[in-house]
Amino acid sequence: MRRSMPQVFVFKYTASGAIKTARMIAAMFATEMKEKTDGVVKLNDMGAKGLKIFLKFLYSGELDDKWSEFYSEIINAASKYQINRLLGTCENLLPTLVSWENCVEVLELAELHGMTRAAGMIKAFIKSDSEKSAQLWLDSPARKRRRLN
Repeated sequence: MRRSMPQVFVFKYTASGAIKTARMIAAMFATEMKEKTDGVVKLNDMGAKGLKIFLKFLYSGELDDKWSEFYSEIINAASKYQINRLLGTCENLLPTLVSWENCVEVLELAELHGMTRAAGMIKAFIKSDSEKSAQLWLDSPARKRRRLN
């Protein structure tokens, strides 16, 4: 079986960005985690493009314009690695991504990561159209499960 080569990303970086990244990785090696025993940090819960955006933020403090395509990966990683500045930035921007097609998913993500301000704005969006809100409820998987029981 042919093994694929890992992707390598190169960034221009600031000293503070490098320090933040180093702290995140050092924390993994400071405890009895798999990373310490293996000597390898695997970020397998993100795709390559999401990881590139995440690392770019760590190095530069700027969130790439394409973050909206990978918002779930970025927010999950920011939460997992406790990058509070990135979480705050995402919380401010998350409500701008809301549509009727994704509002339930985005609300669940905001609530999962304690983004109360974003969750409030998303709820206000959902409540803004009672007809569409009712349709969301009728189409929800939770409601369909209840009907089966």
